[in-house]
Amino acid sequence: MILKQNGLSTFSFSPLSSVSHSLPHTHHSLKLRSNNFNSLHKLQREKKKKKKMLACPSSSLHGLATLQRHSQPSHFLLSKPLFFPRFHASRKCNFRSLLSGNNRRRSAVRASADSPEVSESVVGADGGGLQPYSVKIPVGDRHILVETGSIGRQASGSVTVTDGETIVYTTVCLDDVPCEPSDFFPLSVIYQERFSAAGRTSGGFFKREGKIKDHEVLICRLIDRPLRPTMPKGFYHETQILSWVLSYDGLHSPDSLAITAAGIAVALSEVPMSKAVAGVRVGLVGDKYIVNPTTEEMEHSELDLLLAGTDSAILMIEGYSSFLPEEKLLKAVEVGQDAVRAICNEVEALVKKCGKPKMLDAIKLPPPELYEHVEAIAGDELVKVLQIRNKIPRRKALSSLEEKVLKILTENGFVSNDSTLRSNSETIAEILEVEDEDEEVIVDGEVDEGDVHIKPTPRKPALLFSEVDVKLVFKEITSKYWRKRIVEGGKRSDGRTPDGIRPINSRCGLLPRAHGSTLFTRGETQALAVVTLGDKQMAQRIDTLDGVDEFKRFYLQYSFPPSCVGEAGRIGAPSRREIGHGMLAERSLAPILPSEDDFPYTIRVESTITESNGSSSMASVCGGCLALQDAGVPIKCSIAGIAMGMVLDTKEFGGDGTPLILSDITGSEDASGDMDFKVAGNGDGITAFQMDIKVGGITLPIMRKALLQARDGRKHILGAMMNSSPPPAKMLSKYAPLIHVMKVRPDRINLIIGSGGKKVKSIIEESGVDTIDTEDDGTVKIFAKDLPSLEKSKAIINSLTMVPTIGDIYSPFVRLLFVLSVKWEDGWKEDGVPLLEKYPRLYCISKQQQHYIQQMGLVSSGVWEWQLKWRRLLMEGEMDVAAHFLEDIDGMAVQVQHQDSGSWEGDPGGEYSVGSAYRALNEYAIEEDDERAFSILWKLKIPSKVSLFAWRLIRDRLPTRKNLRNRNVVLDEVCCPFCLNHNEDAGHLFFGCTKIMPLWWETLSWINTLSVFSERPKEHFLQHSQCFLNGFSEHRWQIWWISLAWCTWNHRNRIFFQVTALMVKN
Repeated sequence: MILKQNGLSTFSFSPLSSVSHSLPHTHHSLKLRSNNFNSLHKLQREKKKKKKMLACPSSSLHGLATLQRHSQPSHFLLSKPLFFPRFHASRKCNFRSLLSGNNRRRSAVRASADSPEVSESVVGADGGGLQPYSVKIPVGDRHILVETGSIGRQASGSVTVTDGETIVYTTVCLDDVPCEPSDFFPLSVIYQERFSAAGRTSGGFFKREGKIKDHEVLICRLIDRPLRPTMPKGFYHETQILSWVLSYDGLHSPDSLAITAAGIAVALSEVPMSKAVAGVRVGLVGDKYIVNPTTEEMEHSELDLLLAGTDSAILMIEGYSSFLPEEKLLKAVEVGQDAVRAICNEVEALVKKCGKPKMLDAIKLPPPELYEHVEAIAGDELVKVLQIRNKIPRRKALSSLEEKVLKILTENGFVSNDSTLRSNSETIAEILEVEDEDEEVIVDGEVDEGDVHIKPTPRKPALLFSEVDVKLVFKEITSKYWRKRIVEGGKRSDGRTPDGIRPINSRCGLLPRAHGSTLFTRGETQALAVVTLGDKQMAQRIDTLDGVDEFKRFYLQYSFPPSCVGEAGRIGAPSRREIGHGMLAERSLAPILPSEDDFPYTIRVESTITESNGSSSMASVCGGCLALQDAGVPIKCSIAGIAMGMVLDTKEFGGDGTPLILSDITGSEDASGDMDFKVAGNGDGITAFQMDIKVGGITLPIMRKALLQARDGRKHILGAMMNSSPPPAKMLSKYAPLIHVMKVRPDRINLIIGSGGKKVKSIIEESGVDTIDTEDDGTVKIFAKDLPSLEKSKAIINSLTMVPTIGDIYSPFVRLLFVLSVKWEDGWKEDGVPLLEKYPRLYCISKQQQHYIQQMGLVSSGVWEWQLKWRRLLMEGEMDVAAHFLEDIDGMAVQVQHQDSGSWEGDPGGEYSVGSAYRALNEYAIEEDDERAFSILWKLKIPSKVSLFAWRLIRDRLPTRKNLRNRNVVLDEVCCPFCLNHNEDAGHLFFGCTKIMPLWWETLSWINTLSVFSERPKEHFLQHSQCFLNGFSEHRWQIWWISLAWCTWNHRNRIFFQVTALMVKN
C-alpha cells in the first residue's frame, strides 16, 4: 500500500522476502520520501544520541554480539545485507535501481529500528577490485611474498603467497543469500595441487585433475580447522575457500603456505573474522628448531609440526614424531607461535591498507529473551537429563525435552510455522507495482515528527522467535548446564572425574581367517582392527607433484559407518573425516613398525568403528597396535591414544578461572567443550598429536597441562590394554603369505625376469608361488601361500643365478647326496613326499628342521624311538596335526648302519645321462625366444664353428670387453675399437656402432626396406629372420646376417690384436 501527501511516500515491505528469501519473524519498514533528507538525517542522529545507542566497533565482534542481543529486536536484523547506491544530501535515486543495485559503487546496509547504517566498500579506481599490493613477510630464515589485488579481483578476497618458487593462490567467496541458521559455520575448503605446477601431467588416462586426493583432503582440513573458531556465531552466508598450487619447486612445501594464504584471504574479505590467522611448519634437526623447513631438511627432522594461530593464541596443531618428549614438543610450539605472531602482525597492517569492510550487519543472533524462556522451561529437567550415564538414553531424553520446550513456546504464541511468516511479507512485485506513482525517492529513517498529517503505514505484528532459534538456544543452554555440572560438582555425565578413563576391554584373534584382529572397547566406543599382510603389489601407490611414485608399505584405513551411532545413512566413498582420522591413526602407529629389512611385508590395517561415543580415532590407534601384535608383526613397543577436552572459562560457573582439562572425552563432551586434543604414544614420548580449538585459542601453559595429563592417561590405557589382551603372537598366522628374501648378483636379475617378464611368469606358474619381486640391487622376494611352492621357486632361481665353482654339483640337475637323509626336506618315506609338504605347520615350530633322520631319535632295546623337539608348546589345533604326524612316521625302521642312496631326477630310471642333462638345461635355462632362434640356427647349413659363434652371439657369451670386465679380467681399454666412443658390448659392436650401422643400412636398401632394429643380438637376429623377398630365400638372408656378424667379429679381433685397422668398402 502507498500513501502520498506533500511529496512523502511511505512503503512497507520485507527486504528478506523480497530480495533473498523469507526468514522467521523478519518484517521491516523503510519510509522513503523525495525531499528534506538532511533534516531527517540530522534528527535521526539526535535521537540516537538521546537514546545513547551503542555503536558497534568494527574490530570487536564481541561488542557487535552484545549490541545485537541486547539493543535490537531480532526482527530488525538483516541476515543478508542489502546493497544500495551511495547517497549524498542532495542526490536522488530511482527506487527500482536502488533495489537492483545497478550503481557501480555499492554500500552494505543494515536495517535497524531507527535508521539504516551505511559502510562503504573499498574498491579500485575502475570499480573492478582492489589495487595491486604486495608485501614481504619474514618467516624463519627467509621471506614469503604476499600479493593481492592483481589476480581474482572479483572474489571477496584473493591472495598469492610465494616461498622460493612455490606459489599458492587462494580465493574467498560468499553467497549473497544467507543459508538457514544452524549450529556450525557454513564453510567449505577445496585445495588442489595441479601437475602443471611442477611441469608435469597426470600419469593416468585422464589428464585433467579430477577427484581430490587423500593428501589434498588432509590439507583442506588443515586450512578449515584454524579458521572455523575465528568466525562469529550468527553469520550464515556460505563461504568457500579455494586454494591451488600454481608452482612447486620441490623444496618448499605448499601446505603451510596454504594455511597462511587462506587466513590472509579471509582477513582481506568481507567475512567478519575476529583475528588474522597464519600457519607454519616446525622441524627439529638435532637441537635446532627450523620454521618452514625445506623438504631436504625434513628428511632429517625428528618432528613434523604444523601450527596455526593468531597473534596471541594457538588455534590448531598437528604433527608426528618418533617418541618426542613433551618438553621438546612445547618448545617447538613456542617457536612456531612466535613465527605465527610475526606473520599476523604484518597481515593486520596489510588489512588496514587494502582490506574490505566486514559484513558485521549480516550477523544474526537469537534474542536474549529466548534464552530466558528456554532456561525457565528446561532448566530443572536439564539437570536430571545430564545425569543419565548412557549415550542413547541421554540423547533421547534431550530430544524429548527439546520438543517439549518448542511445544510450550508455540502454545504461548512465541513460535509459529513458516507459512504464517511468509504471509506477513510482501514480494518485490508488490513493491515495484506501486513504485511508478513516485519515481524519485531516497532512503529515510522514520517519519518526521513535524509531518503529523501523514499517517504512516501500520507495521504488521512480527513473531518473536523462530523454531531454528529455539533449537540453537536449547543447545547452548544444554552446553551451559553441562559445563556447570562439571565445574561445580566435579563429575561428568558418566560419573567420572575430570581425569578419569572409561573402562577398557579388548579381544584378540576373533577373526580366524584374518592375519590379525582385535576388538578394542573403551566405554561406548568400539573399534574392530584387522591386519592384512601382503607383498609389494599390495603397497599403496601415491602420485605426487615431485614426479616420483611413492609406495607406502604401511597404511591404515578408517571407516565410520552410520550404524556405529545408531543411525541410518549413506555408505560410499570415505568422507574427509574418515580420511583425516585414518591418517592420524596411521602416523601414530608408523614409528613402532619394524624396518623393511627386518619385516619385508606390506601391512594394511583396517579400523571399522562399530560403536562411537568419542575418541574413535584414538580407539583405532589402540586397536591397531593390538591387531599388529596379534598378527605377529614384531613391533618395537606398544602405544595408546587418548583425546583430551577442556572447559576454558570456569569462573563463569563458580570456579577459580583455571581451565579444566578432561581426559578421554566422550562425544557430548567434544561437542560442548572448548578443545579436542588427541595425543598418541607411550610413557616415554609422543608419536602423533592433533588439537582443534572451538574458542579464540589457548596458550602454552594450558597446552602443557593438557600434555602432562594426557601422558598419565596413556600410561593407564597401556596398562589396561596389556591386562585385557593376550601376549603378542610369536609367529605369523598360518593364513599369512610366506616370504623369502634372497640376494643374487645384480647382473643376473635379467635371467630371472626374462624377455618381457616371460621367465618370471613361468617360474610363478611352475612353482605355484604368488609373486616374485626383484630389485635392481639383486634383492629377490618370493611370496607363497605354502612352503613347498616357496622351496621350489627358490631352487629354480638358484639354478638360474648360480655361479659355478669347480667340484660343485647344483640342483635341479643333480640331487644333493646326503650321507643321511634330512628328515623334513627329503622324500625318504615310501610315498616319496617330503614331510614339510605334508606338515608345514609342524615344520615351522620344529627345532630340528635341518636334522638328519639319525639325529631325530635313538635305538632303545633294539627299537627305534623318535626324539622330537618343538620351539614351544603345541596349541589345541596343532595337537591333532601332531597325532597324525606320529601315526605317519610310526613303525618306520631306521637303519643306522647303512647309508642313503640318491637318484638322478632328470631320468625316470634315476640314472644320469648327457641327453637327460641337455633336456633339463632346455627346460630350466632356455626361454621361448631362445628356442625359436636356436631352432632356426641349427637348421642352417653353415660350418660348425660359425654356428657356435652365432649361438654365443645370440646368448651374449662372446668375449667382448664388457663381458671380460664382468669376469674381472683387467683391461687397459674398454671402448669400441671401431668408433672409440662407446663401451664395447655385443649390441654396440655388431649393430649400434656408427662404423657398422652403414653396412646394415646398405643391406636393407637391397630389399627397399627401412626399419629400426633392436641392438640386442637375439632380437636383431629374429627380426632379420622374418625378412622375405621373392627370389631371395629366407635362409639366405639369415646366412647373410651371420656372415656380416662373422666378418665384423674378425675385423674386431684384428684390431684388438693390432693386426690391421678397420676399412669399410662398398
